[in-house]
Amino acid sequence: MTSLAPVRASQPTFLAAAAAPATLKEGSRGPQVADVQRKLTAAGFNPGPADGVFGAKTTAAVKAFQRAKGLVADGVVGPKTHAALNAKPTGSTGGLKEGARGPAVADAQRRLAAHGFNPGPADGVFGPQTTAAVKAFQRAKGLVADGVVGPKTQAALAAAPVSQPPPATPAGGVSLQQLRSIMPHLSDARARECLPHLNRAMAEAGINTPKRQAAFLAQLAHESGEFRYFEELASGAAYEGRKDLGNTQPGDGVRFKGRGPIQLTGRANYRAAGQALGIDLENNPKRAADVDVGFRTAAWFWNSRNLNSYADAGNFDAITKRVNGGYNGKASRDAYYARARGVLGA
Repeated sequence: MTSLAPVRASQPTFLAAAAAPATLKEGSRGPQVADVQRKLTAAGFNPGPADGVFGAKTTAAVKAFQRAKGLVADGVVGPKTHAALNAKPTGSTGGLKEGARGPAVADAQRRLAAHGFNPGPADGVFGPQTTAAVKAFQRAKGLVADGVVGPKTQAALAAAPVSQPPPATPAGGVSLQQLRSIMPHLSDARARECLPHLNRAMAEAGINTPKRQAAFLAQLAHESGEFRYFEELASGAAYEGRKDLGNTQPGDGVRFKGRGPIQLTGRANYRAAGQALGIDLENNPKRAADVDVGFRTAAWFWNSRNLNSYADAGNFDAITKRVNGGYNGKASRDAYYARARGVLGA
């Protein structure tokens, strides 16, 4: 005889499953999607209207939010992303980093500009240029240069800017005033940060005459937007599979995108520069975007192409072709060269 035991009214497993938020991704629809969209907007990551349709814009907002929270940026709202969206804010001044958006970002951008570290317009969008400005500011203040506006960085930004004496100019180097005369859009703070590393790299590479320095600075000014960009804004995917650059492994295009003031590009160049300078750039490619390394890689590139000899001969067009592979931006390069020659008396 079969015993029919009463069914227990224990439904916690069923209820827990029903209460758990669903995993949402592009193509999902419904109230849970609309709730996520509202929370993204509240966090400063605008996905557009909270219409309950998980489209491309919502995916982009989710990825930006995930990057800002240190999560895997896959655009899928799973348990960890749900938890981060539901977490209470820890304060408007903590943890702003690339991908963040909103008034707190705009405030940080305005303060960076006031301190002389130009992040571009105060548009409330924490992009690569703002990251670069934050890192430069952090280095100048002796903070960890991680590009994140945490409590220490926020406190430093809140302090009143102070004027500093110009950095000393070593024999054979260029002065702060000369550098800013050659690059009129270069901020005082950025010039002060870069100048010691620039002069050191030029001395190391024998770029030690007005003719050589004028040609070198003109090319760097054009390539880096007057030291504004030490990392190519494009993803680098266009270099994928470029065997002439040594990009033979999957992901090499992005991994070895242009970095430094002369936009060092490709695995082969990173390897060769690293070996010459005693820095493992092949396994740490992002180091090429740091000012202490970037100017040295630019000077290495210069010497590896024997460009001092062309500078000595006044053959600036030949330098442009060897730096660029052609004559892109020739008018801009020539203008910087003329200005640099005038400033340095070349």
